[in-house]
Amino acid sequence: MRHNLDVMHTEKNICDNILGSLLDLPGKNKDSLNARLDFTKMRMHDKLQAKLVGDKYVVPKAPFNLTIGERRQVTALLWSLSVPDGYSSNISRCVTIEDGRILGMKSHDCHIFMQNLLLPAF
Repeated sequence: MRHNLDVMHTEKNICDNILGSLLDLPGKNKDSLNARLDFTKMRMHDKLQAKLVGDKYVVPKAPFNLTIGERRQVTALLWSLSVPDGYSSNISRCVTIEDGRILGMKSHDCHIFMQNLLLPAF
């Protein structure tokens, strides 16, 4: 089967990209300099376009990126979360409150997060 798509891994990739974009994790988001330069080419989202300052580009912060305080609130909620035995793994092991980062979730944890925890967490 050449074009058989694995739903769980696709959902994990989407979850990682959403979390990377919202939490502004370097290397884990799709909001890059090239994406911002595309806004300039397409003449859209004037406030989000990359600005050339000197010889470097400055990328303004997107409105969907959480501040460090908001990131800490989200990670604190996930850190204190307790779920029934066998429901998912311990998501608090994937959370660092100081940095406001969520890394290392397995595909089943991403499924549980996307289906049940995304709305209460944010």
